[in-house]
Amino acid sequence: MVKVITIPKKIAKEDKLVLVSRSKYEEYLELKKIIRVVKLNQFEKKEIKQSRKEIKNGESISLNRFKNELGC
Repeated sequence: MVKVITIPKKIAKEDKLVLVSRSKYEEYLELKKIIRVVKLNQFEKKEIKQSRKEIKNGESISLNRFKNELGC
């Protein structure tokens, strides 16, 4: 038998809805306690965008190579 869930119009109009299992939602809540959410300012967003572009273009080196070049 197919289970049917009715979502009240008031709730559905307020925001986009996502359906996840209870176990995944509880896992999310636990991770949310551990991982701090950081709000980025415009400068930080721009720097991250530039960094991703450089990585995509092969303009980066690995951490191991960086350490070797520093003599660590």
